[in-house]
Amino acid sequence: MNFLMLTKTMPKKILFHVLLFLTVVAAFFSWYSVDRAIFAEGASDFWVPLGWFSFFAVMLSLSIVLVRKRVLLWAAFFVSLSVSFFFVHSFLHLATVALSWVFVYAAQRSIEEDIETSIKIHLMKSLHRGIFLVVIAFVLMISSQYYFSIRTLESERIAPNISKGGTTSWVINMVLPRISPEFQQVKSDEITTDEFLGEIYETIIKKEGEEIKNKLESGASSLQKDQAEKMIENELGRKLTNDERKQLEAFESGSSLKMPSVSPQIKQDIIREWKKELSKSAGSEIKGDEKVSDLFVVIMNSKIDELAEPRAGKEKSKVLPLIFTMVLFLTLIPLGSFASRFWTGIAAGMFWVLRKAGLVSVVTETREAEVIR
Repeated sequence: MNFLMLTKTMPKKILFHVLLFLTVVAAFFSWYSVDRAIFAEGASDFWVPLGWFSFFAVMLSLSIVLVRKRVLLWAAFFVSLSVSFFFVHSFLHLATVALSWVFVYAAQRSIEEDIETSIKIHLMKSLHRGIFLVVIAFVLMISSQYYFSIRTLESERIAPNISKGGTTSWVINMVLPRISPEFQQVKSDEITTDEFLGEIYETIIKKEGEEIKNKLESGASSLQKDQAEKMIENELGRKLTNDERKQLEAFESGSSLKMPSVSPQIKQDIIREWKKELSKSAGSEIKGDEKVSDLFVVIMNSKIDELAEPRAGKEKSKVLPLIFTMVLFLTLIPLGSFASRFWTGIAAGMFWVLRKAGLVSVVTETREAEVIR
C-alpha cells in the first residue's frame, strides 16, 4: 500500500523539482542574455532576452501554482535572482536582489490567495493578479544589472547604438500613422525622407486651411477686409497673392470660399529648410532619398552620441549611467506588462497539458467558511 502511494506521488515530486530546476536555469540564461545585450557587439536585439525572460516567467508561475513546499520555493526564488551575481560584481546589487525577492514573494502570496478563495480554478485570472509584481521584480533586476555594468565605463561606451531594421522599423511603423493617417499602410523602410516631409507638409496645410475656413465662416462678415487679410497671412506665414485676395473678396460678397492653395515652389522651399534642420540634428547632410527608418536611426544615434560626449567632464559621466538606467526602467515596465499577458496564457496552457497528462489533478473540496449575516 505504501509502495503504491509512493509510485503515485513520485511523478509529481519529480515534476516539482524539474520546475524549480528549470526556473533557476531560465533565470541564469536571462541574466546572461542581459549581459550579452550590454557588452556583446551586435547583441542589442531584445528578442533573445525577451525569450529567456518569458521562459523564466512561465516556469516561475508554474512553480508558484504547483510547488507546495514553501521553503523550497522561496529558496528557488532567491537562487534565481542571485545567479545574476555571475554578471554583476557589486555588493549593492544585493539590495536589488532582496527587493526583487520581496516582489516575487508578494506575487506568490497574491496568486495563492486568489486560488484558495476561488470556488472554481481560473488559473489565468489568478496569475494575472500577481504577474505585474513579477514584472516589477524583473525590471528592477535588469535595470540594476545594467547600471552596475556600465557605471565604470567611458561615456562613449555607455551610449547604446540603435540598429536599423528589425525592432526599430517596427516601432517607427507604429509611430508613422500617428503623424498622419496617410502613413497607415506605409512602412518606414519603403518611404523616402522627401515623401515623408511632403506628406507632413500637406497635412499641416490641410489642417490650417480648415481652421482658417472655420474662422472666416464664423466671423468674416464682421471683419473688415484688411483684418481678414491679416488673419489669413498670419496663418499662412506669408503675403496673399492677388488671386487669393480676389477669392477673399468673393467670399465677403457672398460667394463660396475656396481656400488658397500654396504653390509647389513654396512647398519645395519649406521642405528644403526642414532638411537643413534635420541635417543639423543628424550631424550629416540629409539629401531626401534616405528611407525614413534610416533617418530616425541616424538622428537618434546622433543625439545619444551628443549626450555621451565627454566635454562636460566627470560630472556628466557619473549622471549618464543613471539617465540611461531610468530610461531603460521606464521602457521595460510597459513592455513587461504587455508581455505578461502572454506569459499567463502560456502558463495556463501548460497547466492544462499537465492536467490532461495526469501529472496534476484538480479536486473538489467541501469547505467551511465564516460569513457575516
